[in-house]
Amino acid sequence: MTTYRNSFHNPDNLHKSLGPPTYTTEAKAIPYRGFLIYERIPWNSKTHYGEIDTVINGLCLMNSCTVQGAKYRIDQLLAGNGEDRSVAKMKREGIPMPVHGQVQMEL
Repeated sequence: MTTYRNSFHNPDNLHKSLGPPTYTTEAKAIPYRGFLIYERIPWNSKTHYGEIDTVINGLCLMNSCTVQGAKYRIDQLLAGNGEDRSVAKMKREGIPMPVHGQVQMEL
């Protein structure tokens, strides 16, 4: 079981808060380019939806609908093509940008 912080939770303004303060999952981490991807709620054919979390240093930065979508967004973040909110969250938390191939450590 893994627990990580939800960067979309805002205890100071619950009207703009999305989700609980932390997520807990039994999903196995998929390491990718210094990040960990968790299929917290896997994609399924009935809803055509999943909740795939991109985590670094115990902080969920992004939610995607598929693992491939999470990998694409990580690639974009590392290439400097958008994902400005995720970059700002990392800076605010003092999390350095990972170097390609770096192993992500869980806290």
